[in-house]
Amino acid sequence: MTRANRKEAISPILCRGHYSESTNGAEGAVGAKGPGQAPAEIREKPLAEKPQEKFLQLKNGAQVEATVGVVYFKGLSNLLDQVPEHFRTLLALARGQTEGMTAEHIKALQRDGFLKRDGLLDADMHNVLLSAYHETAEGSVLVNPFRFASPEQPAELERREKDGLDRLIRRLRKQKGDDKDRPPGRS
Repeated sequence: MTRANRKEAISPILCRGHYSESTNGAEGAVGAKGPGQAPAEIREKPLAEKPQEKFLQLKNGAQVEATVGVVYFKGLSNLLDQVPEHFRTLLALARGQTEGMTAEHIKALQRDGFLKRDGLLDADMHNVLLSAYHETAEGSVLVNPFRFASPEQPAELERREKDGLDRLIRRLRKQKGDDKDRPPGRS
């Protein structure tokens, strides 16, 4: 499968029309350390104190904090595109297999935040991976792992992601001493 074809197969996670009326399923824990993890003040609050809309249902029935789920999905997509042999090792771990794993792959996955320091896979990472992964005739692909409860939920998630990126850009500009009115990329 070519990289261009894989990009088409990995449809945007927030595409409209990919939702289900069902929201039943097991509750998942808030993500532990991982690539692009949610801020500590969000992760460390007990599950009961968080508004339920911050959680998304995954196709395997588990729930994941929305920010963590999106970040993990994007990280897994990048890993599949950029280092497919490491992705295959991570998938094997998620499936409870050990064939073909090397210490080098495990160390790289730990270094990059896909595995915890003890070499174990975070429960949220595991659930996102298994909900998104599919084998096709052309090869491995990751698809939208979320089961949206309503047609409005993808739009809300897109809005939150855009707001988060806007806050990050403002923070970076402020740290650099840039003016707010200056367009990005201008010196």
